Amino acid sequence: TPTTPTTGTVTAQDLQTAVNTSSAYVLKNEVGEWQVIALKQAGKEIPKNYLSDVKAIVKEKQGKFSRITDTERYALGILAAGGNPTNVEGYNLIEAIYNGNVTKQGLNGVAYALVALDSANFTIPSTAQWTKAKLISYLTERQNSDGGWAWDESTTSDIDTTAMILTALAPFKDQDGVKEKVETAVEYLSTQYKASKIDNSSTAAQVMIALSALGIDANSGDFSKDNSGLVQYLLSFQNKDGGFDWQGGDVSDPFTSSQAIQGLVAYQLFTAGKGSLYHLTLTAETPVAEKPAIETPKTEQAAPTEQAAPTATVVKTTNQTGHALPNTATNIYNLVALGLLLMIAGSFIYLRQRKQNA
Repeated sequence: TPTTPTTGTVTAQDLQTAVNTSSAYVLKNEVGEWQVIALKQAGKEIPKNYLSDVKAIVKEKQGKFSRITDTERYALGILAAGGNPTNVEGYNLIEAIYNGNVTKQGLNGVAYALVALDSANFTIPSTAQWTKAKLISYLTERQNSDGGWAWDESTTSDIDTTAMILTALAPFKDQDGVKEKVETAVEYLSTQYKASKIDNSSTAAQVMIALSALGIDANSGDFSKDNSGLVQYLLSFQNKDGGFDWQGGDVSDPFTSSQAIQGLVAYQLFTAGKGSLYHLTLTAETPVAEKPAIETPKTEQAAPTEQAAPTATVVKTTNQTGHALPNTATNIYNLVALGLLLMIAGSFIYLRQRKQNA
């Protein structure tokens, strides 16, 4: 059910304005996977070349990346743009995750593996190296005594990693063995906020993403002090150009802005009762319709082979669905040959008549 922020002065219109202006800033700069996810969930246009460009990267790398987090973010970006990460130029990025070395980059790799595998509820075989249950256990078992997590599994918790792991665990928050861990982690984040340990826009955004996925208002209750909530705090970093800076200074940067827009959109989804930022829909690929052999269109139109996000237009000019292009050559050549024969016969009759009349 829709939720109205209970603290401060962030209205629905304020939030929408912030999303609109940050989207405009993002679209003026290089758009990567995190930006695509935010734009998709905000109902904004995704650059038309994004999907084809990222497919080319996957093809060039033959579906193999040295960092598991690259595989994870590409899978999420492709999904957000209307593609199918289980078949990207013949490569299955989802399989590469559940059978990959997800612990290579610390707990971040494990958290986003869970986020990616659960994003569109992909089918994971029981024989997979990493099922969702295994990923959940791996994360919950490594929680520190203060309720937080550290990316390198040390005992010194950090806010960003804790928020990312909470985002990953959010869909499973009511499970035995997970619920208690989540509650303790939320208390850790609240303590950090009240102690002013959340001191930059990127960290604020990550916490907003996590709380919104958990169904917790990031602008009230345990995340409000001095009549100002976490959402208002994040908005204080937005500049006139629509972008965000990391820790003040009025100079926006694309990386910081990409995280901030995710936080804003996540909170907007929360207020609308629409769930997590990373809950996406796997859209079936649209097959290319085969034309009847007798049809000879005046102009050729590119056939869409991907059903993109509602506001995006992704058009391909090649047939990538496995259907053979219609073979109309035989009929055309027969007609041409018949036409030539008729012309020759007509010329012969005409010359013959001229000789008889001479």
